Amino acid sequence: MLDSLTTQVKVHLFMNRYLSLSVLLPLLLLPLCVPAVAQRAKPEAIQVRVRKAEKVFVGTLQKITDQGNDWMHASLKVDQSIKGAKPGSTVPVIWRPKLSGYTPQAQQEGFAVLQHKFQGRYWLRPDTFEGKELAQDFVPIANTQPPQQKSAPTKLTISGAFKDHMVLQRETDAVIWGTCVPGKKVKIAGSWNSKIYHATADKDGKWQTKIKTTGAGGPYQVVVGSGNQTLKLNDVLLGDVWICGGQSNMQWKMRGFGVNHWKEDAQQANFPMVRFCDVPQVLGLEQQDNVSASWKACTPNSVMSFSAVGYFFGSQLHKELNVPIGLISTNWGGSSAEAWASEEMLRKQFPEFKQALGKYPQQLKESGATYQGKDKPKWLNQRSPSACYNTMIKPLLPYTIRGVIWYQGESNIKTPKQYQTLFPAMIQDWRDNWGQGDFPFYYVQIAPFHYKTNPMSAAFLREAQGMALALPNTGMAVTMDIGDPTNIHPKVKKPVADRLARLALKHSYGKSKIVASGPVYDTQKAKGNKVVLRFTQIGGGLASRDGKPLTHFTIAGNDKKFVPAEAKIDGDTIVVQSSQVSNPKAVRFGWGSDDMPNLMNKEGLPASSFRTDDYPIK
Repeated sequence: MLDSLTTQVKVHLFMNRYLSLSVLLPLLLLPLCVPAVAQRAKPEAIQVRVRKAEKVFVGTLQKITDQGNDWMHASLKVDQSIKGAKPGSTVPVIWRPKLSGYTPQAQQEGFAVLQHKFQGRYWLRPDTFEGKELAQDFVPIANTQPPQQKSAPTKLTISGAFKDHMVLQRETDAVIWGTCVPGKKVKIAGSWNSKIYHATADKDGKWQTKIKTTGAGGPYQVVVGSGNQTLKLNDVLLGDVWICGGQSNMQWKMRGFGVNHWKEDAQQANFPMVRFCDVPQVLGLEQQDNVSASWKACTPNSVMSFSAVGYFFGSQLHKELNVPIGLISTNWGGSSAEAWASEEMLRKQFPEFKQALGKYPQQLKESGATYQGKDKPKWLNQRSPSACYNTMIKPLLPYTIRGVIWYQGESNIKTPKQYQTLFPAMIQDWRDNWGQGDFPFYYVQIAPFHYKTNPMSAAFLREAQGMALALPNTGMAVTMDIGDPTNIHPKVKKPVADRLARLALKHSYGKSKIVASGPVYDTQKAKGNKVVLRFTQIGGGLASRDGKPLTHFTIAGNDKKFVPAEAKIDGDTIVVQSSQVSNPKAVRFGWGSDDMPNLMNKEGLPASSFRTDDYPIK
């Protein structure tokens, strides 16, 4: 918002020498924020410079009148002006140091002041000046409060990720943490056994320990105590916890396509041992220690507000394994991979983000660390580097988990070369900071879609996603057959979740007989005017989804010009050729942004787009 206004503010605060020190210090130099003091303070102590486009004025607050505890009348005398503001004139304002938003009276009078919700910054809106509109949005008067110093905790707390109805990771040493008075001892006990675990708060009041969990079961109770304070977590289950992260296709709710789209599935979603946790969408300029989350049991009502992919994945695991499943949904539509990576990693490995990250310290000083809703600078959004990690991943660390499922990539469609290293770096960044080794990370390859504004094929991004498979304990669910060229949010979500669940069941739960992948290109060999392709992960064999000839193959010779090709299944290989290319050098498959080819294995899992060349991305 400040960028659009190109606002500049200069504020000079001078203490009234008649105010006693005992008044000034407790008020943190906020003489205008208390009516009794405001009547004695000199209005001339606050000078304001506001510039919006070509309209500029410098003014001094005059005639501050106490109107109650929540707002005050004032007038602004114009001392200096440029283009449209006349010196000596006054502008009426309302000074509101306590409440946010408009009051009815302020709306009637046409002006108001809004207090920023985070760092006590005050905002002035002079709507008119001499009958002319002066500013359409709020512009800052003063940050009369210094940055808030973090005080030591005075009471016992448990991190916001731990709530009633939660799921703790089974058969492990589960991490639990919180705050209390520095130096105080904390005791933690879970009702599944008789053991008591201990922790001591450090100098900042932070405590953390691990509690040993048993096999799947519940409900249990967790009791945390320090001194005469006791906190209880009720209806706690021991099971497997999965993070559901990404952008809109992971965020997409069960109600997202209308309440009747998955009506039958929702009506059957009565799984008390499946629990949902939604992490609020908040942007952050620096890493946060806590999060305001809540857990709910899966019911036909609660499921409607949860991630469709997350629910179908979790319920399938629950039915297959008969253990409680905890699903933590932390995602944001339109978010980019860099938004989910830590600032430390980005600065070290991706210098191209340093300029954007360089804006954060000043903005942090001006208006605070976190932003929710529309109250943020225009340049900050869910694609800003580290902005989602700081508030939607960091506060979860080091919550003990079984693994991660991920659906993201559309917002990075224009930078596939960067994504080749950015995405695996983000995965490793999470693993390093979570401190649980190479936990499973299963992700969805972006579906076919016609990106009108992208000059290059989306297949380059799909290729970049596939490169992350070089990391240990990763898997990719291919969606070449279930996209929608006209809708970036395809309605087919259940097969996506099924493919993620297959990866987890096979690789994380030892269900070795499950086929979890479609055909994966391996090698090519030229034979005259033909190219023979070999694959891995063919399952029961190569097949055409619709029984028709294979589609979306192209071939090129030395000129690197790709033309449509004929492709036939020959046992476990595919033979590709074209009458236009006598000496073939390279083959591409499904390389259009919205291609939906029909190559699959007999288990019905599609092949990813691929190319046998390494020509530059363009």
